[in-house]
Amino acid sequence: MLRYFWTATQKDRIRDTCTEYNLPSKVRERIISTVELLDSYYGVGRSMDDDGGCVILIIDDDVSRTKRAYEEVLKKYHTCEEEREFQDILYSDRQEEYYADLYIVSSEIGITIIWYQKERS
Repeated sequence: MLRYFWTATQKDRIRDTCTEYNLPSKVRERIISTVELLDSYYGVGRSMDDDGGCVILIIDDDVSRTKRAYEEVLKKYHTCEEEREFQDILYSDRQEEYYADLYIVSSEIGITIIWYQKERS
């Protein structure tokens, strides 16, 4: 499952999605803070794909489907894992880890991909 968020006007949708999938509060907080930052730099009324980036949330319990979805996002934005600017661990416990990966895909567009891995190694 992929969800795209690009503006703070979607806060209710972000909260609903995080509640529906029982995501840790740190994940919700990162999504909201990122879209607020995007709004402050690029404006609220912008197009997700044309005017300043987004947060892409990947939620799937199946590791291979998560990987496939991640690769599809990278392909859509013409980038690859080697071009990742950084990776943050948003939340970690004995059962799972949530990550936020930042990619700068053009001079004006950055995407943050948030995904998780169950049963950490």
